[in-house]
Amino acid sequence: MEPKAYSYIRFSTPEQIKGDSIRRQTQYSEEVASKLGLTLDTSLALTDKGLSGYKGDHRTKGALGIFLKLVEDGEIPTGSVLIIEALDRLSREGMLEASHLMMGILLKGIDIYTAIDDKHFKKDTYDLADLIISATKLMAGHEESEKKSVRLKSAWDKKRNEAVQGIKKMTEKCPAWVKLSKDKKEFREIEVRAEAIRLIFRMKADGFGNEKIVRQLNELPDIWKPEKSKRNKTGGWRESYIQKILYNRSVIGEFQPHILKDGKRVPDGEPIKNYFPAVVDEDLFYSVHNYLSRLREANGHTGGRTGKVKNLFSHITKCGQCGGTMHYIDKGKPPKGAQYLWCDTSRRVVQDDKGNRVCNAKAIRYDEFEKIFFKEFDEFDINRLLPKPDKVQSEIKQIEETMSANRQRIKEMGQQKINLTDSIGRTQSSEVRKSLEDHLHKVIIDRVKLVNENKNLEQQKTDLQKESKEIRKQVDNVKEIHQLRQTMETEQELIDINTRLRGEIRKLIRQIDVYPLTEKYELWKKMDDEPGHYLHMTSRYMDKIRIRFHSGSDTIKRVIYLKRHAVEGGLDAGGISGT
Repeated sequence: MEPKAYSYIRFSTPEQIKGDSIRRQTQYSEEVASKLGLTLDTSLALTDKGLSGYKGDHRTKGALGIFLKLVEDGEIPTGSVLIIEALDRLSREGMLEASHLMMGILLKGIDIYTAIDDKHFKKDTYDLADLIISATKLMAGHEESEKKSVRLKSAWDKKRNEAVQGIKKMTEKCPAWVKLSKDKKEFREIEVRAEAIRLIFRMKADGFGNEKIVRQLNELPDIWKPEKSKRNKTGGWRESYIQKILYNRSVIGEFQPHILKDGKRVPDGEPIKNYFPAVVDEDLFYSVHNYLSRLREANGHTGGRTGKVKNLFSHITKCGQCGGTMHYIDKGKPPKGAQYLWCDTSRRVVQDDKGNRVCNAKAIRYDEFEKIFFKEFDEFDINRLLPKPDKVQSEIKQIEETMSANRQRIKEMGQQKINLTDSIGRTQSSEVRKSLEDHLHKVIIDRVKLVNENKNLEQQKTDLQKESKEIRKQVDNVKEIHQLRQTMETEQELIDINTRLRGEIRKLIRQIDVYPLTEKYELWKKMDDEPGHYLHMTSRYMDKIRIRFHSGSDTIKRVIYLKRHAVEGGLDAGGISGT
């Protein structure tokens, strides 16, 4: 393959996008390629915007890393030239790392051309003088970045000291209930929002649960409510935001600066007091925290890796009416208390722009939900879920035929690649050469696509061969662990077995859509002849299962719809039903 020129453009700050950096570096590359008599390759688009050469992000995460991989794989022709504005665009890492990067490229037969000083580094002519020049420039680039890093840290420390002294605020970023003054010297309270924050703390101090606080705040017309956002698609108050506010010390005026360390956000020094206007009295804040601490001690952990794992279906149960997450609600021990699954959107009384509730689904009893799930699971005929053996073999045969045809095409394209390369080397016409190069480029891309397609087909074939075995294994695991669960004696044993059971359920079930009873009975008339709760499971292996049951009733009526194989039998729906 004929050598080409490749332009690599990098800048580390977003501000440089607005400047002349891209145009200037592109112009350098075009001029150098023309001077060297090489075609400038534009297909790779070697541009790293906002990636640091000082930290090596461009080499590990950016376009330069892709170029280095292509060089390593032999996809970049030997004798090609990598054009950069200056050596510090290639790297600003330490001299040892930067020199190693540069030498590695040269040793692979790829030249490096720095446009700003018209310097051409080649493997065959690289000598002691070049070594000294490149090492000196790479070291200078690293030192400049290091000085910049020190200056930035110094500027940050100055900002922090000014903030501590009350001279100036560090940043415009602030909680939703305050705003920065025009002179940037102080934050000012947004009264309507601050009143909502104070109400949250007063209600919590009076013993209100987060769920009840959310419902009341969303129902009260004169209380500020968070706007819609990417994280809060429906708008309004959420329990998670209430919890975050209750533990946010900015409500008493504190600000904790953070810095990035090894890619992680960590606190930088002590919190700055009186940075924000305090919207909650400190006595009230600490009184609420004392109450929350006593609640944690009384209730212990409620979930997570070391918790009691009370909800085996967390993260996979959704409301069939609005698509909201079904939250696990613990109302205490029977007979007065019980556990429920309740649509988060309904529970928070979220309203639309016209003031109407988005969802009015009621809570369902968790124990009944779990009971019917495992009852169906134990009684279900697994053979109904499995594809027929002859159908599997037919699909595997079709995949093998496609793979065989692809292998022949890949072989022919390999020969085309050799022939085109030879033709490009012999031709004297630049127009013919350009046409041949375009054809060669297309052949290479098509060949790679076919290779990748065969890899995917091979995986599909393996999956088909393993599918029946894997489904049976996962279903058996759930049944076996569920049976073991009944024999657990200690709380820790129950925690361990619930953790295992929840994991196996998540492997098998992608999503469970729950259709609870609503206040509007008409919504469900089309589904059955009387109101009730509906369970609709969408699985990796099941097309559809819908289970209908009555909350609070001793009788559970079950109807299962299996569409996957019913359609093959000429029916719209089929399955088993019973009471």
